[in-house]
Amino acid sequence: MLWQAAKQYGVSKLALELGGGITTYPDDIERGIRAIFSLLAFWGFLPQEYRLNPTPQDRIYFSDKREFFYAWEEGAFYTMAKPGEMFDKGERIGTWISLEDFKAVPVTAVVSGLLIYSRTRCRSHKGDTITMFLPGR
Repeated sequence: MLWQAAKQYGVSKLALELGGGITTYPDDIERGIRAIFSLLAFWGFLPQEYRLNPTPQDRIYFSDKREFFYAWEEGAFYTMAKPGEMFDKGERIGTWISLEDFKAVPVTAVVSGLLIYSRTRCRSHKGDTITMFLPGR
């Protein structure tokens, strides 16, 4: 990876993940490009009009608050939800189909909060991350 080569040669580096769950949405790419331009403007490499407002305090976390939901067996997860949507605990977000008995089981939100990741590749192995939430409503 490029950042590893940069590290090896003592070059400053920055990593930016656009999307996740083996999917990248156009909005993620646009947001990422705006963030890169804003950082370059902050450093003086681009005009100041590219700078974005600071991240609101309620969107900054000083510890990892994510709630993960993992596949408990081999199967397939079919999401009904998109990252960025708010859910109540127990609200349905998708369907799980076990490869053992091929029965469909509803998958529900593990906490009330903002869905920030939902697996898009349906085939899942035991222990794969299915969803991630930021708690709070």
